[in-house]
Amino acid sequence: MSEVIINVNKLASAYFNTMVCKLPEVKHLLIVGAGEGGFIEYYPYDNTNITCLDKSDSEEDGFSVCKQKYTDDRFTYVNSSCDNMSILPSNSFDMVVFNNVIEHLTLEQITNTMLEIKRVLKPTGFLNLSTPNKTVRKKLGNYLANEFHIEEFTADEIKDIVRLYGFEILNESAILSMNDDNQVFVGISDDVDNAYMLWFLLRNTKVNK
Repeated sequence: MSEVIINVNKLASAYFNTMVCKLPEVKHLLIVGAGEGGFIEYYPYDNTNITCLDKSDSEEDGFSVCKQKYTDDRFTYVNSSCDNMSILPSNSFDMVVFNNVIEHLTLEQITNTMLEIKRVLKPTGFLNLSTPNKTVRKKLGNYLANEFHIEEFTADEIKDIVRLYGFEILNESAILSMNDDNQVFVGISDDVDNAYMLWFLLRNTKVNK
């Protein structure tokens, strides 16, 4: 089983990078949970000003690697937790990227983080969110197999969360759909209920105060 999961993860990463390339070009972008900067590598627009936010605990962690790798003037780095981004001004970003982070948060942290994302996004700004799909992870026996995951979510649960905070779903995609025998049969589709990884492009629909 572990060998199958490793292969699925590699495939999912490849298709994830394809989806990054399809995101809209924006002037000001915030990456929440930037890590080593994998998103930056595939985002194709060189004129975007990118703010990377994450917690850095040492000079050797992933976020420190990101800082060392991307050093030109269009990059800004913020050492902060995602549920308190008070250092960032309101209504300042055209798009927020929130990929593979929500499953690492408690429910209280999710609430605070979504409110902060809402605050820093411009009215009608975009939110890109991805996360493993609990439904398929349970089928594969891989639910919460990552020791750093606090909770994983189904497609419907993610939809409920984003709608609660006033986001319109522009696109919902499945990165690797799985059949009843737990075999991959589509790379990218709209079959989110059977997705290995969920991918959403959302729009802010409520004007911030």
